[in-house]
Amino acid sequence: MDKNTLTIAIGFFALIFLIWNFTISAKIMDYLKKRGEKVSLATMHFKIFDNAGKYKKLTLAESGEVGKHYNPFLVTFVIFAIFLLVGIILVAG
Repeated sequence: MDKNTLTIAIGFFALIFLIWNFTISAKIMDYLKKRGEKVSLATMHFKIFDNAGKYKKLTLAESGEVGKHYNPFLVTFVIFAIFLLVGIILVAG
């Protein structure tokens, strides 16, 4: 596999995990809206970690457990960041 193909594949996987993360973020925002929290789709990108923190606190208070979307949110973000970093290194190198 040549470098260009590998770079495209890494970029594709990064995009998949980014979309997956946005989907989970939308579910978290929907949960927060239903609980009366003020969240906006326009500022989602800037406040997503704040929203995830609110989600964690609310779900812990309501059920005694962290909500089912919190850990997948973190995992997909970390995997996206790793693929993005690897892609940047491949392009720069």
